[in-house]
Amino acid sequence: MKKQIYSIMVGAIVLASTAGAQNLIVNGSFEEGVLTASFYNLLPGDSADAENSTNWLVGWNFGGEGYTGSGLNVITHRQSTNASDGNQVVALQRDAGPLWQEVTLEAGVTYKLSFDVLRLIVNSNSAISYKLSVYSDTETVIDVIYPLQLAANVWDTSEYVFTAEESNTYIFSIAHYGVGTAALWLDNVSLTAVPEPATYTALFGAGAIALAFWQKKWRS
Repeated sequence: MKKQIYSIMVGAIVLASTAGAQNLIVNGSFEEGVLTASFYNLLPGDSADAENSTNWLVGWNFGGEGYTGSGLNVITHRQSTNASDGNQVVALQRDAGPLWQEVTLEAGVTYKLSFDVLRLIVNSNSAISYKLSVYSDTETVIDVIYPLQLAANVWDTSEYVFTAEESNTYIFSIAHYGVGTAALWLDNVSLTAVPEPATYTALFGAGAIALAFWQKKWRS
């Protein structure tokens, strides 16, 4: 009986802590919008909200000046590889420019950024990297070029933890980087605040009080 009571209390604490971890990224798994074909393509300079896109890149922006690559695809399930979360993924092509989104962060808060990536190989075995940036008009918290050291057509999760030094609007940006011809698949993008240790202490204390009350009521 004690073990069951303890499990209930721990479960309540875990649920309470995870419930507050709101994803600050809009449409992180690219599921919003309906694809009427197996894929849609945007070329650099096209608007993510263009009429012919049926608004299937809700929350996102794409590209920028100076990019002339083969663009970006939003793709449904393929024969060989599925999305890591849901039914749709984004495929970033070489020199296409970044996929980016604005987020509002608070000073002194620690955040965890995570996303799933895949190096899609069809007819070649080229190596690729991604360029990741998180920045505001006055601060850069992440600016890395990361080579994908993973097998082809296999999903892998990248995670970064950082603390915002100021309350401001930041840009999360990711792009295919390098000369490789393989597409960079992206899915399941998440940016959440990391609970401080004091939060867990408060949750545990609340759980202990609730447990003591429950035990008293049960014994009576």
